[in-house]
Amino acid sequence: MYLWALIAAGLLVTTLPWVKVAPDGRSAEVFVEITSGDPASLVGVSTPAASSATLLAPGKARKPAKEIALAGGTRTALAPGKHRIALDALKRPLKLGDRVPVTLTIQSADGARQDVGFNAEVRKRSALEDELKAHKH
Repeated sequence: MYLWALIAAGLLVTTLPWVKVAPDGRSAEVFVEITSGDPASLVGVSTPAASSATLLAPGKARKPAKEIALAGGTRTALAPGKHRIALDALKRPLKLGDRVPVTLTIQSADGARQDVGFNAEVRKRSALEDELKAHKH
């Protein structure tokens, strides 16, 4: 899925969004690749699928991150073990193939904020991992 949105003078592109549900089914993590045409920061996240959505710092611990820097012209991967998004207290059980609406709040270098939305598919692993696995012989 590709999503383009004008952020001040720049372009923001999100690709390969997906959601992995925790084994207990009460929480999940969202992963996505973000490319910003200009320097910006990811400063917030929300979804109607959970009671809370939080930006997380890299690592195995679920330590909150105040913001995630987006370098201009560079892809930033929110991925397992890296920066990512936590969804806590899911409002309903999520099953494979479900779509979860997610809204990112992006702040440009001049302080302007804009919300950018996308839908992330509930999966066991990323679409890229599935593609690579399919081509292994």
